Amino acid sequence: MKTLRVFLVVVLSSVAGVSLATDWESVEGGVTGSYLSASLETLPLDISVKNGEGRSLIEGVLNKDAEMTGSFAVMKGKTGLKQGNGVRVNYAVAPKIPISASGETTIAPGAEIGMGQVSGSYRSNGWTKFMFDQVLFGIRPSLKIESGKSSPKMFAEKTFEKQSDDYGSEPWLWDSYGYGLSFKTETNNGPSALLTQGKLMKKHYNPSLYFFTEDWVTDVDLRAETREKLSSVFQLFQSAGYFSQDVERDGQIDVERLEFAGGLRVVLSSSTAFSLRAAYAPYLNDRGHETLLSGAMDWKKYRIEVFQRDIVAKYSSFEEKEGIFGVNLAWKFGGAVAAEDKKVRGMEDYNGASKMRFYASDVRDDHQLSLSQESEYLSSLSRRNAWSGEYLKYITASGYQFRTPDQVFSGRGGDCDEQACLNTRMDTSNGYKAKTFFWGDWQYAHAASVVQDRNGQWFLDEYGMLYKVKVDPNADIKNVVLEALRQNIAYTALANDPQYVYTHSCDGWLADDYVADGIGARQASHRPEIEFGHELFTTRNFLFGD
Repeated sequence: MKTLRVFLVVVLSSVAGVSLATDWESVEGGVTGSYLSASLETLPLDISVKNGEGRSLIEGVLNKDAEMTGSFAVMKGKTGLKQGNGVRVNYAVAPKIPISASGETTIAPGAEIGMGQVSGSYRSNGWTKFMFDQVLFGIRPSLKIESGKSSPKMFAEKTFEKQSDDYGSEPWLWDSYGYGLSFKTETNNGPSALLTQGKLMKKHYNPSLYFFTEDWVTDVDLRAETREKLSSVFQLFQSAGYFSQDVERDGQIDVERLEFAGGLRVVLSSSTAFSLRAAYAPYLNDRGHETLLSGAMDWKKYRIEVFQRDIVAKYSSFEEKEGIFGVNLAWKFGGAVAAEDKKVRGMEDYNGASKMRFYASDVRDDHQLSLSQESEYLSSLSRRNAWSGEYLKYITASGYQFRTPDQVFSGRGGDCDEQACLNTRMDTSNGYKAKTFFWGDWQYAHAASVVQDRNGQWFLDEYGMLYKVKVDPNADIKNVVLEALRQNIAYTALANDPQYVYTHSCDGWLADDYVADGIGARQASHRPEIEFGHELFTTRNFLFGD
């Protein structure tokens, strides 16, 4: 599978600046996903605390070096079964307070506030199942200490959201909370310099909004780079890094890799320099690797960089490839572009790819793969669910002819029971417990599946949509089917009072095993538990971008 993704990034910084970013990808000639953001960076803020006589209460503390940052972002895109638009406004302030006699060591207690709104639709089998709106709010207090060229920062955050959709409205719910630590250091020894930086972030997501995430999602990003000034013209740099994301419970799509990079910077004149960078990053938890090649030209106030990033993931009998080409442009108001970037750059600084997307519902459809290969590529229930809802189309049955799972897969479509049988086949091949069933009266009938994740939670799966089923993990499959209908039938495509319920054989014969005549007393109308946390719909850290 080969996909070309093109990114254009424009950055304006200094005393007052704005950053714009947009990305698009070419998939079978289509365009999916765009992102636009604007930010103000490093605005000096003069603050003074005085008494009634006009004398400063704290001499020389809050009258300079306070930092304000703000950002505005607009998102439009598609992630798995969800598509729509989002808007974010973010604001932070962190005054620097000297805590040493020399004033070289400062402490900056800060607070960052994020607000946003997301409107979208939950898609099922190519059509919109329901529309939803979410209002978002979050706060991130932090404490940053700077001493010389070392600056560790501790932070915590909590976000809330209020939902409304076709099923009603929810009160404010917590979306996630977490904490983290980041640091940057720089050590100089004559013509040599050592730069290190890192981040550790742990986050807990609301299990009623995110079905498949770990109890605590963990991010680790550590980098170190040495820079050697060989002469007034040539500068050599080399770096190493470690990156990991522990996101999904199934553990199939988490990323863990090393990074090795090296490059050369050539100073052409007092205001012009050229640099070349190459990097190689093998996966530790998967068979695959990434490569990066970047070239940049720096002038006094301008910088342009082009890069090519390639991702290769190897499976038992095939491999997946993805290429990213990007252009970065930057210029400054009032000042000059720094002669050297003080940041250690890694793969994540050259835009994310599908394997690095949070929750990785950004799955591809490769018609060159066989059914068994596609199942291996999808690997987990959440990825298979996203693929089914996005790429399988409803095709009316032809008489009494039953399309096998292989035929549904090759044609990327079928009717209700044919799609359900394909989903069951793919899930069971990945080690899940699943069963297709059907119900109806003597005029209409419908089919879906029940599937159990690796933590024992059962779901009703209809056209790639998953509804939670509250039932004992060890319940008999007939009881699981009945509870799935009792709890969710009002929201399925056939919300009738069934006169019969059967499991499906999926081998050409419709009926497999008798379940019941009807489902008994139906539960009162309720809001179904469908996964659509806002960070799955938009992007991870939507309110507080890293």
